[in-house]
Amino acid sequence: MGETQDSCIAPRQGGLYCSRIHPTGGGVRTTWRIPEYKSDILRRLKTVKGHVNGVLSMVEDDRYCPDVMAQVAALQASLEKVNRTLLRNHLETCVSEAIQTGNGKEKIDELLESLRFNTSLTDLGGIGEDIPLIGDGSDCVHCGGVVEDVKAKS
Repeated sequence: MGETQDSCIAPRQGGLYCSRIHPTGGGVRTTWRIPEYKSDILRRLKTVKGHVNGVLSMVEDDRYCPDVMAQVAALQASLEKVNRTLLRNHLETCVSEAIQTGNGKEKIDELLESLRFNTSLTDLGGIGEDIPLIGDGSDCVHCGGVVEDVKAKS
């Protein structure tokens, strides 16, 4: 792994992680993952890899289209679980640290840009209609209180 631009906040030992981005050759960025999340991600991706090979065989063997489609849907669901775990890891490490160190806006903008390409993480399935906008004067769906713009009161 390449040298860090900044010193790491968390040691890379004893199950702790470092959420700094580490430059490597060729412009590839790396980061540390929370060990439990990393093992879950790797396990799921290895399962998906085997599942893809099975679907390839189904297509090669001219299996019935709806059967193949059901397997493709299962693959998509598995990959969505991987993405949710990656998102959780990113929020708990990189984004959290960036907010604590005053660099949250940049990290949040970067995250929002990456979410544009993943509607499964941003589609609220209709529940988003119940989420009030800050400062719109509507009642909070959780507590019933009026939603106000906190910055406007400062």
